[in-house]
Amino acid sequence: MKLTRIELAQGAKLPPFYYGRSHMNWMNDTISFYPIPINYIIRFCIAVRYYWDNLRCKPSMIDQKVLQGVLRHMRDFNKLTDKLLSEEDVRGAMRNITNEFKPT
Repeated sequence: MKLTRIELAQGAKLPPFYYGRSHMNWMNDTISFYPIPINYIIRFCIAVRYYWDNLRCKPSMIDQKVLQGVLRHMRDFNKLTDKLLSEEDVRGAMRNITNEFKPT
């Protein structure tokens, strides 16, 4: 009995009964199997790493302030363009465009 990792492609023959699935490698499309008591430890470590990376990558206060500033700028820019291009101006411009391309 060897006590190492077995990495199998999906659809391959399953390993012996004393091997348990620990995780799936999505990049290589393989499944890793370890002996049964070890696979739970490795599965737990991978879950902890996933949650740690998830918590670590949350946006910081600086990121949130920058995003708020960008959104405020976009809102002010939209208000400015709305004032510059009133509905009457847009309707008049559309009338001129449609009149130019009418068949005579």
